Amino acid sequence: MAISVSITGLAGFFLFQIPVAIWVFDAGSLQWKKFIVFSAIAGTVPSLMLILVIVRILSRPLRELTETVLDVARGNYGAETELSSNDELGVLASSFNTMSRKMADDIARLKEINQAMIRSEKLATAGALATSVAHEVNNPLASISSLVQGLLGKSSEEKERDTLRIILTQITRISNVLKDLMDFARPKAANPSPSNLNEIIQKSLELASYDKRFKTLAVVTNLDPSLPLLPLDQDQMQQVILNLLLNARDAIEDSSDNGQIVIATSKNDSIVTATISDNGVGIAPELLTRIFDPFCSTKASGQGTGLGPSVCHSIINAHGGRITAANRSDNHSRGSVFTIFLPGN
Repeated sequence: MAISVSITGLAGFFLFQIPVAIWVFDAGSLQWKKFIVFSAIAGTVPSLMLILVIVRILSRPLRELTETVLDVARGNYGAETELSSNDELGVLASSFNTMSRKMADDIARLKEINQAMIRSEKLATAGALATSVAHEVNNPLASISSLVQGLLGKSSEEKERDTLRIILTQITRISNVLKDLMDFARPKAANPSPSNLNEIIQKSLELASYDKRFKTLAVVTNLDPSLPLLPLDQDQMQQVILNLLLNARDAIEDSSDNGQIVIATSKNDSIVTATISDNGVGIAPELLTRIFDPFCSTKASGQGTGLGPSVCHSIINAHGGRITAANRSDNHSRGSVFTIFLPGN
C-alpha cells in the first residue's frame, strides 16, 4: 500500500513537473533539469518519511490483525491479537479480541449442549432397554432362586450345599444388577425439602466409614458452614455422594496404599458447589467425555455395571444442577475430581 502511494506520487510528479519546468525555463537551458532533480529529491524525502509512517502506524498493525483473523478462520477460536493503541486500530483490535473470546466460549458451550443432547438420547434408549431386559429376566430369575433355595434346604452333602450357595450368590448379584437397571430406567420421583448439603455429606461419610477398605483412606473435609439450605431430596443426594465416595475408594485401591479423598463445598454467587477429589488412577482420557453414559465403567470387567455415574447425572439434573468429571491438574498429583453444581437460590 505504501509503495503504491509512493510510486503514484513520483509518477504524478514527473508527469506534471517536467512540462511545467520546460515551460517556465528555456528548453535549451540546464535550469529546468536542475529544478527537476532538486524537486525530485525534495519530494522523495517526505515520501520516504510518509512510507515509514504508513508502515508503522497502519500497514503493519493491519497485517498483524489480518493474520489473527485468518488464524480464527482456520479454527483457532479464542485467538487474540497483541495489538494495543489508543487510536481506531486499537479499538478495532480490542473489539476483535472480545469477539474472539466470546466465540470460543459460545462454541465450547455448544459442544457441551451437544454432548448433553447425545447423552440424553443414550439415557432414554438405555432406559427403555433396561426396563425390557429387567422385566424379561427378573421373573425367571426369581423362579430359579426359589428352586435353588429349595434344593439347599433338602441337600445333606456339604459340597453340594456349597455349590448351591455359590449359585445363590451369583443370582443375588444378577438381581442387584437388575435393580440398578430398574432404578436407572425408572428413577424415584424427587421429594425435595430444605436441606443442608454439608449434613448430607457428613451422613454419607458416616455410612462409607463402615466399609473396612474406606477406613484405610485419609478423608479431608473442607465444608463451607455458610451454605444456604437447598431444596434437595436427601435420600437421592446421599446416594450421589455415597456413590462418588465409593468410586473414589475403588480408584485409590487400584493405585496406592496412601489414598486420600478431599471433599469441599463452597458458594459462589447463586451457585453451590461440592467437589470430591481423590489421588487414585484418574479417568482415561477417552472415557472422560462419556463417563456419565450408561454402562460406561472405569473398573475392570465384572466389577461394576457402569450405571452409578449415569444415575448420579440424572439425579443432579433433576435438581436443576449439573455434574462434571475431570482429572486433577495440580502439580505432582493424579486422580479425578467430580464437581456438583447446584442452584443456591
